[in-house]
Amino acid sequence: MNKKNILIVEDEIHLQETWEEMLIHFNYNPVITSNGFEAISKLNEQSLDAIITDLHMPIMDGYLVLDHIKNNNLNIVTVVCSGQTISEKLSTYEIAKVINKPFDMIKVIQELHLFFNDDC
Repeated sequence: MNKKNILIVEDEIHLQETWEEMLIHFNYNPVITSNGFEAISKLNEQSLDAIITDLHMPIMDGYLVLDHIKNNNLNIVTVVCSGQTISEKLSTYEIAKVINKPFDMIKVIQELHLFFNDDC
């Protein structure tokens, strides 16, 4: 299996560490960022297969990342993972999955496998 590059946009350090550990364990290549500004930089500079983004973060929020993906017609599996109330505005984006925090990490990894038709 070719390792998929998964961009994580999460401002909580413990969740960044958990994402990184789990993605590596399941043979994905995590790219960790703390806010939307860093995420857009990564989207512009490297090939990514999926993005899992929080919505409410300092510096630049997840909605601006979603705007960047939409406005630049990026073909990337997009997952929103947030502890905040999910806005109706999300219906204007092509989102593969919306996950509410707290969540079951194993179920999220299983979803990734399905997106990429990988064996679980």
